[in-house]
Amino acid sequence: MPALAPISARKLKAMLESDGYAVIHEDDYTWSMDHGPDDEILVIPKLGEVMAVEVMDSLLVKAKITNGKYFELLARIS
Repeated sequence: MPALAPISARKLKAMLESDGYAVIHEDDYTWSMDHGPDDEILVIPKLGEVMAVEVMDSLLVKAKITNGKYFELLARIS
């Protein structure tokens, strides 16, 4: 399986939306996204061309998205 590569925050947001997450709050610096009462709220930083892999990985773990599902979602929005 390929390793995670940095992507833009906008692309990660689109991936999460395709998985059922919705933006519940937005400001100049972040999007807050929710998937339902049993999941953590994800806070996605907007700044920078691409997200650091460590930040992406942390968000994916909180969203319970495996590497396999990550690549499936990435293909879905590309």
